[in-house]
Amino acid sequence: MKRFKRFLIEGGKSGGTRYNTELASLLSLTNKQKGLDGFDPKDPNFEPFDWFNPDKLYNGNQVRTEILKFLPRNYNESKFKSFYDSSMGFKSKILAQSQPKVFTWIGGSNATGADANPSDVEYVNNKLAGISIKDNTGITLSNLTPKSIGLTTPKGVDAIKFYSHTAPSLFPLLKRKVIRETLKEVSAKNPKFVPDSKSAYYNIEYIDKNNYKINSKKSSLIIDKKHFDNMSDDDISKSSELHSVFGAYLTSNVNKFRPQIRALYNTVAKEIVPIIQNKMADSASIMRLLNLSPQPYIYQNPKHIYYVPSRQEFLNTELELKDIKFSDTLKASGVLLTIQVGIKGKKEYATIDLWLRYGNRAYGANSTVRLQSIKNPENIAWKLL
Repeated sequence: MKRFKRFLIEGGKSGGTRYNTELASLLSLTNKQKGLDGFDPKDPNFEPFDWFNPDKLYNGNQVRTEILKFLPRNYNESKFKSFYDSSMGFKSKILAQSQPKVFTWIGGSNATGADANPSDVEYVNNKLAGISIKDNTGITLSNLTPKSIGLTTPKGVDAIKFYSHTAPSLFPLLKRKVIRETLKEVSAKNPKFVPDSKSAYYNIEYIDKNNYKINSKKSSLIIDKKHFDNMSDDDISKSSELHSVFGAYLTSNVNKFRPQIRALYNTVAKEIVPIIQNKMADSASIMRLLNLSPQPYIYQNPKHIYYVPSRQEFLNTELELKDIKFSDTLKASGVLLTIQVGIKGKKEYATIDLWLRYGNRAYGANSTVRLQSIKNPENIAWKLL
């Protein structure tokens, strides 16, 4: 079976959820025993094949290796059981769609690009690709570049910075304020400041009253107190992996910067909404952005399962953009737009979150685009099962 490099790595903070939900679903489809009595991946003697039927697994030994690699250290009993129970409740509907007999899971890897397989639990030799599984967050339809939604910027320039050009001081003013507030936390009493304990490699060390050491995942830099004051607005606005520590502080202290964040993102939203509306002016453009799969698949969350038509099936469905609205929800991670998409001529629509956002951490890298959290997808021809 052809495998692809994973497009979206959902590890880190979300990894534990992913392993519990995806493997709970896989177990419901391949289980050898009834229920979960005695199921304990943290037991040193845990053997996956006591529970997952290897006869129903493609490349079963590889699946076993990946289960042992990821599940014991991420196992959450209540999360796993909850998703296993819901998956068992959906099992008859899932199997009725295509009668899959063999499944696989290789560390949760997925396909990428225009021919992506979005499935987390994949079907082997089947007309359906498999099951895309999400817990409480909506499915990520596609990860895109700003250019793909019509946002063109000079090479290397962050799109959020660029599209605040009607008020060019907003971006550097916010970043300078974040930097000042971060450095205030660093002192002889607090010689190593870590804004985010889950990413402790982003930190700042106190050297003396005039000097600091900024540490990141890849490098370190000793600076004096006037380093950032002497930078031009253009230079301070550039993304840098070393600046990730300031993005971590911003994310952890959003309320300190509420007026500045709101002013910046409101300004950006006013500029980009008309551009995106123009980019999504026809059905074919909308379908490209939705990253439809060449095969149909099942989408599962704890409460619902959907049959998602293939790209070919969608050719008979003409979609249209109903509206785009800026969400004023305060998030350090970026600009959130709510897109309303429906079948042409009908009032009903699905809503999709479109983020122009910092995928890893503000200031560490330029913003990207993500379409996710679809609601009421039956209004764009998804079938509720």
